[in-house]
Amino acid sequence: MSVKNIILFFVVFAVLTAGGCSDSKIKVKVLVEPSLEFKGSYFANVDSFFSEGLAAARKDDKWGFIDKTGDIVIPLIYDDVGVFTEGLAVVKKDGKCGFINKTGNIALPLNYDYVSDFSEGLAVVAKVNEKGDYKRGYINKTGDIIIPLIYDYAFGFSEGLAVIGIRNLETIKWDFIDKAGDVVLPFIYDMASSFKEGLAVVSKDDEYGYIDKTGEIVIPLNYGTAYSFSEGLAMVEKDSIYYGFIDKTGKIVVPHIYWYADSFSEGLANVGTTTIPIRKDNEFIWEYIDRTGNTIIDCKDEYSWVYPFHDGLAAVKVWSVHGSKCGYINKNGNIIVPLEYDEVYRFSEGLAIVEKDGLWGILEIVE
Repeated sequence: MSVKNIILFFVVFAVLTAGGCSDSKIKVKVLVEPSLEFKGSYFANVDSFFSEGLAAARKDDKWGFIDKTGDIVIPLIYDDVGVFTEGLAVVKKDGKCGFINKTGNIALPLNYDYVSDFSEGLAVVAKVNEKGDYKRGYINKTGDIIIPLIYDYAFGFSEGLAVIGIRNLETIKWDFIDKAGDVVLPFIYDMASSFKEGLAVVSKDDEYGYIDKTGEIVIPLNYGTAYSFSEGLAMVEKDSIYYGFIDKTGKIVVPHIYWYADSFSEGLANVGTTTIPIRKDNEFIWEYIDRTGNTIIDCKDEYSWVYPFHDGLAAVKVWSVHGSKCGYINKNGNIIVPLEYDEVYRFSEGLAIVEKDGLWGILEIVE
């Protein structure tokens, strides 16, 4: 069934370009005009994007999936859906969760009160016990329970290990398990994140640092906030206000001078500083920096908010009393898609979902 049969629309191919070299050669065309109601999904972390060739779509509060032409390939019959990972997607109906495959068939029955995306062949599932508490464990793609549902908190596997948490009266202690369910590190931390690039964030007494897979502290717990490593660098916060970046030895590579920052993506990080007084319709003065801290794109106060790069393009937004307008820039800072949309999501697999006047369409990168 086609989106075209639900809401009348037509497809136009408008090629948007900018001059320059390298990334400025990226062109974007309107593949599907804004025509269908979309909304951020709970399972998709309030983000709508293409994954494994499909994207979630909603009409009349029912969810299904479309392909890149806008055709509905999985009917809009679910109360909520996730994104496809490892060939399966989370779906929810009548309060129960399970998985479907790309043909839309039920791959694993909707028997659980909560499920997460598959990661490294396993997915977190949960059921509510007689006390009303969620107990979490892990299943494989055939639906077998591989790790019993005994944890109060559990997260997807990353680099062979998963974070789990056990509540003890008023506190929660965090640890890591392997795919056999064996605890590999002691329950001593107040918080732990998944391993990324060989290291994991941990905290104790509101101080954050990093451990390796043997449990050894490789970067001391002396930061106010710390984030996972991405492209060899990690964002950390100091003095309860300023962000900078460190390498895996703990060396400060980019000084703590930013009021806001996102992790590095495609070699660049979007960072924000502020001035006094702050411009009425802008919160930060934005720029994109490279891994040495050099400014590559100086956005000055042109945009109200900017986002990380994906597929060579970054979303940018301007706020006003009339609402927000969004578009995309390339790595030279040139506007590739004019700021004419009310909302946009990141590019993924060369496609991006955009919104105008309450309806959603699809943009496509054409090299």
